[in-house]
Amino acid sequence: MIRTFAVLSAILAASPALADCTGLLKRDAAAAASLFAPDTAICQTAQQTTGEALFCYSEHPFRSETALIRAEQLETELSACFAAVPTIADVTVNHPDSYDVRHFNVQGARISLSVKDKGALGKTLIFLRIVEAEGN
Repeated sequence: MIRTFAVLSAILAASPALADCTGLLKRDAAAAASLFAPDTAICQTAQQTTGEALFCYSEHPFRSETALIRAEQLETELSACFAAVPTIADVTVNHPDSYDVRHFNVQGARISLSVKDKGALGKTLIFLRIVEAEGN
């Protein structure tokens, strides 16, 4: 328990408050990457048939406590940014790795935040996906 508190305290102290909620809705890669701070995130936009999408991810040691804490912090920051409560998807996977996803439907966008354990890679990845909401 002491280790968990120490890790959480260090992460919370190092993470800046989310400053650019509007940038996320505009699918701005720099705004999205700043959400992951102090972790490094890879963010790119892609054109899809439904419009532009933004994809980001950060890597962590496989099934690390830090990855879970960071994902919870990202969920909290997104909830605060958009005054939204995420829905939890009931997803099953056909392999031994785990997959946990949260969806936010906000201001014309659908935001997904997921944690994926990738045993073959020996990593846990946190993904952020922002797409235009259906019907816009």
